[in-house]
Amino acid sequence: MKKLILLVLVCAFNLSCSNEDSNNSFSENNLIGKWYLSGNSIDGGAFQPYIHNCETSRDYQEFLSNHELTFNKYSEACILGNPEVSNWELIGNKLIVSNTNFDPMIYNYKYEIISLTDTELIIEMSAESPDGMYVVRTFLER
Repeated sequence: MKKLILLVLVCAFNLSCSNEDSNNSFSENNLIGKWYLSGNSIDGGAFQPYIHNCETSRDYQEFLSNHELTFNKYSEACILGNPEVSNWELIGNKLIVSNTNFDPMIYNYKYEIISLTDTELIIEMSAESPDGMYVVRTFLER
């Protein structure tokens, strides 16, 4: 009888873990739209707010349904500059941002989506510097 109870508990535990794993994918529909930069933290440190140049308009990134991502930045005079355009791809909880033209360099950033709700997007990326590896967590909001 004890073996049967143990078997049931192990099966229940495995099922609950596999359900959690399947929830790690996010919908492209939730990602599409404008996301305003809020700030970031490095290696779990204190939150650092993003400084917007314009007092009346905030810089934003916009995920488009054609898999383009635009970064839109305002000047101190509150004039919107030319957008920087990248490509994006969502695979499970991985967000890949890249470009294919040399402007001024080719890049391919891989982020992990930590949270994606109707109003908040939190992404995380590991990076390397001369001092070693570090993790940047970026916060965006609608």
